[in-house]
Amino acid sequence: MKRISDWFVLPWMRNRTPDEKHFYRRGFTRRYQVRRNRIKDLWIGGGIIALIWPVPALITILTLLCCFITFAFLDEGSL
Repeated sequence: MKRISDWFVLPWMRNRTPDEKHFYRRGFTRRYQVRRNRIKDLWIGGGIIALIWPVPALITILTLLCCFITFAFLDEGSL
């Protein structure tokens, strides 16, 4: 299976050393992983709120808010 997946992986994707300047390897830095964990907690919290109050309007607003916060928080320009 590893051999087959190697055909589809681009050469620059094989290097997983953290690098703040590189567009792909930025995701392996400690700072980015901490941000991703915070976003995951945000979405879990939003899901719990949606389960507690299952109102379609609230779920829609909550989803849009979580999407906006996710894009704003993980924006590459703010790194």
